[in-house]
Amino acid sequence: MRMRKELSMSDVQEWGDEEEDGVIYKVTLRRLKVQHAPEERNDSETLALDKEPNSGFIQYKTCKTRTLKAATLEKLVGHLITAYAENDHAYICSFLSTYRAFTRTDIVLDFLFKRNSSHDGRPSENSPCVDSLEKAASEHKSALMFILHLWLEEYTVDFQEDPPHSSLQKLRMLVKQDFPGTPLQQKTEQLLQKLQESSRAEQETNGLPTSGHEILLHSEHKDETQDFREEQDFLTFSSDIVAEQLTLMDAELFMKVQPFYCLGCIWSQRDKKENRDLVATVRATIAQFNTVANCVIASVLMDTQLKPLQRAKVIEKWIEVAQSCRTLNNFSSLRAILSGLQSNAIYRLKKTWAVLCRVHLAVFQQLSEIFADENNYFSRQEIVLQSMTQGTVPYLGTYLTALLMLDIALPDYVQSGLINFEKRRREFEILAQIKQLQASCNRYVLTSSPQIISWFYKQRQLTDELSYSISCEIQPPGDCQPCSPKLGRRLTKRLSRLLWNTESIATKSGPDTVSISSSGSSGGSDMEDGGASAFTSPTVLDDLNLPEKNAIPTTSGFSGDISPGRQRAHKDTNTTIFPVYNQQTADSCIIRVSVENNNGNLYKSILMTSQDKTPTVIQRALEKHNLEYNSPEEFQLIQIHEGKDLIFPDDANVFYAMNTSVNFDFVLRRKQRSHSVPPAV
Repeated sequence: MRMRKELSMSDVQEWGDEEEDGVIYKVTLRRLKVQHAPEERNDSETLALDKEPNSGFIQYKTCKTRTLKAATLEKLVGHLITAYAENDHAYICSFLSTYRAFTRTDIVLDFLFKRNSSHDGRPSENSPCVDSLEKAASEHKSALMFILHLWLEEYTVDFQEDPPHSSLQKLRMLVKQDFPGTPLQQKTEQLLQKLQESSRAEQETNGLPTSGHEILLHSEHKDETQDFREEQDFLTFSSDIVAEQLTLMDAELFMKVQPFYCLGCIWSQRDKKENRDLVATVRATIAQFNTVANCVIASVLMDTQLKPLQRAKVIEKWIEVAQSCRTLNNFSSLRAILSGLQSNAIYRLKKTWAVLCRVHLAVFQQLSEIFADENNYFSRQEIVLQSMTQGTVPYLGTYLTALLMLDIALPDYVQSGLINFEKRRREFEILAQIKQLQASCNRYVLTSSPQIISWFYKQRQLTDELSYSISCEIQPPGDCQPCSPKLGRRLTKRLSRLLWNTESIATKSGPDTVSISSSGSSGGSDMEDGGASAFTSPTVLDDLNLPEKNAIPTTSGFSGDISPGRQRAHKDTNTTIFPVYNQQTADSCIIRVSVENNNGNLYKSILMTSQDKTPTVIQRALEKHNLEYNSPEEFQLIQIHEGKDLIFPDDANVFYAMNTSVNFDFVLRRKQRSHSVPPAV
């Protein structure tokens, strides 16, 4: 039958799941066109098609593909060999990037070499399958060698546990037994020797500062009353060169980040004693961010004798540096500079902002828009694309948030206790972006300027209280002057509070201040202060029902519009785009909702924005609980706390009406049917 018109159908269709011997596969059907060679047509068909050149006969075939979705640990390890045979290197990389979230290195080695031993048996010479068995054993060993080579080359950190490097010692023994005299054995020996030498060197230099951050921490603090005039030196620096020095430091730290430690299950547990050393490279990038933001604040504030016009010149200089950072694709220092300039201590200096050059102010507003809530065009994907042509240093907080939100959204295990590997695939997508950006940093060709770096690390580390106190000394409260630039007012705090969760978070000022401490969710994942809120791939956004947009930066990751009489604790995480549980950002937050008399205490996390009325929140919660066939009008939305119910009317704006001093836990309750008597006539 000849088809004159191609049917409008999707070429890919999700078919469902299949379970087979401890493995769950996701089945996908793909529609592929079948191309017929001219000689395959019969004479009559060829003649007909020649007479009707505009007609087309399109034939399709359907191909079934299966993707491992969940499995036991043994099956996951075994599938590494299958993936190699099928040229599915993405599975191998996904596994090696994330397996330590659910098992240990030595256990994976046991399973790999146990499987290898099962192929060592020699069939009898009379066996009809002798050739096929020998071929299978050979292919298995080839796959194992490839996997181990990749493991040692790309994931060396897996073997860097404290001496005596037991996992690597074990691998050396197994390789010596099964692959003697091969390049794999040589590679294993070399890595072990390198790690042992590194451990000895580290012990010899233990306690000595080795980086700018450590030098900064070990340096003596200058007297608070000492008069500083470092601004004059700063103004003589080239803005481009300052930006280059910041990029040089940022790139060096970012390239040292171990992507695995950015996983939500690791980062959310960062404050546990046994994990503090694991995330040291991640913490270093945060320390650098805070140092840059503090440097901006200190350079603007420390000379209290400057006139508003002189102080405005310092701000303008930082705006020029920020613009150069944007040119260099250094989004980390770009955001840190903007955050420092948007800090409360600097933002309130209305006299200074009033005399700022209009051109610089316009540039400042334009740069701020890169991270603004309302902008949707500047995504992680675009940053990754830019990294393909030039060096790029991202704001790492975005990725930390995406991975933490993904860890919260998807369970570690599915039915029958199988490991949810679909979750690990999605995490790997984000880790792969981090690695790609790290590789792009090698494209930077920058020269160090000791003078600027020395000036940078000499800047005072001001607390929030001290910087605000100096700001009030420069311009007393209540001094009426033209307003500061309207950027969508952002109150800032230290990023360390945002991402380290070392203390409770509260914005100050006024009797109505609400103090909110971070709280863990009962689902087994810690919803910590900023450890969560960063970037997410489109697939992650779909799962979390999060809008894909970025927010204006703030020094601490905190941002929000401050209205008279009320302030909220805020959190940033890349942008306030990805908020966390029990914390309100400028215009969104995450709440947990259960359905009464339906699923017990099963909670689902959803995103709620400042524009959502009660029916919208109910609808979103019903969809998350797979109850979308119910009408929102049938339910009441209730916030619960120690038996006290807060019922929201249908026209309520839940974001502003909710109680922010208790857990953000809600329940949907079916409304009682009304049997009212009609009024008498």
